[in-house]
Amino acid sequence: MKIALTATALGLGLAACVLAPAANADEYLFSYSSQSGNFEAALGEIFTNASNQVTSISGVAAGPGFQSGSITGLSSYASADNLFGPSSPYVDFGGLSFSTTSGVTYNLYYNAGVYRVSDSITDPSGSGPITNDSPVTLAVEVVAVPEPSAWALMLAGLGMGGAILRYGRRRAGAIVGGAA
Repeated sequence: MKIALTATALGLGLAACVLAPAANADEYLFSYSSQSGNFEAALGEIFTNASNQVTSISGVAAGPGFQSGSITGLSSYASADNLFGPSSPYVDFGGLSFSTTSGVTYNLYYNAGVYRVSDSITDPSGSGPITNDSPVTLAVEVVAVPEPSAWALMLAGLGMGGAILRYGRRRAGAIVGGAA
């Protein structure tokens, strides 16, 4: 019985590995800070789908006049394409735009080897000269998101452990009861 139970749990775990779809989303932690006299900074989290389209963004951002606010979501400011790739350069010229609770909208983009940030205060249309936009230092960390097969193996292992404990208790009870 014990061998059959172990073989079944192992078979389910292997089937989960083979049949589970590959992960199709990524999570990134990001931060940027100004390299110039302009005060531009942000810290947050980005989620993307399989085609590198940003699906959500959260965090805090600060900009001109020290206006700061929580990031409320994506924006179309500066005609952003809101793509975020898995390696540098993480964004393209279209960039990643997001809104904040302070009412300021930002666009993080990459141009001529430099990450830059434009904002709706100093460049309301989002199409101003690049020389007005703050060069920033961007730091990105990929967050490990478990694959579905890893979750399946973990659950199969927990189930197998529980079954073994249950079987062991029944067997111990039968031995104690039979000795009396």
